[in-house]
Amino acid sequence: MGTRLAGKVAVITGAGSGIGRAAALIFAREGARLVLGDKTDAVRDTARAVQAAGGEAVALQMDAGTAVCTASVAGIRSGAGGPAYSASKAGVINLVTVAAQQLCETNVRVNALCPGLTETGMTRPTFDYAKDMGVTHKLGRLNPLRRAAQPEELANVALFLASDEASYINGQAIAVDGGLSSSHPVTRQLPGQTAV
Repeated sequence: MGTRLAGKVAVITGAGSGIGRAAALIFAREGARLVLGDKTDAVRDTARAVQAAGGEAVALQMDAGTAVCTASVAGIRSGAGGPAYSASKAGVINLVTVAAQQLCETNVRVNALCPGLTETGMTRPTFDYAKDMGVTHKLGRLNPLRRAAQPEELANVALFLASDEASYINGQAIAVDGGLSSSHPVTRQLPGQTAV
C-alpha cells in the first residue's frame, strides 16, 4: 500500500465500472478512505474489491446529479475528517473554472479530467462493433498515440491531481486523450485510412 493519499477521503462517482472503478482501486492502494457512488449495484462489487485488497470503502447506490447525493457527500465529509476529493465523470470545464474562482482562499482545488476514447462499459458498443468488423486496430486512430486509453491511465492522472504533488494545479481541465485535442479541428489521415 502506498501513502500518497493516506489520511484522506475520496468520493468517487461512477465507481461501478470503468474509470471510476479504476480510480477507486488506485486511490485505495495509495491509502485513501473511499465513498463510492454509482447508479448501479456494481458499486458494491467495487467496494468489495477495495476491501479485499485491504482498503476502506463505503458503497452508495445513487445518482450523482441529485440533491440527495450532495447532502450525502456533505454528511460523509463532515464526519470523515480531512479533505475530501471528488472524482466525477460529469465534470464540466466551465464549472471547473468558475468553481476554482469562487472557492478562492478556501484551499479547495477544482480540476477536471477530459478523457479521450477509453475502453469502458459506456464505450463497449464501439469496441464491440470494431471487434465484430475486424477493425480494432483503427480504434483511437485520430489521436497521435493511435490507440484508445485504458481506465487505469485516467485513474493515474486523477490520483496525481488528488495528491499533494498537484497542490498548485487549480481550475484546469486536463485532456487525457492521447493528444487528440492537440490536433483539433482535424487530424491528417493517410489516403484510404478511416478511423473508428
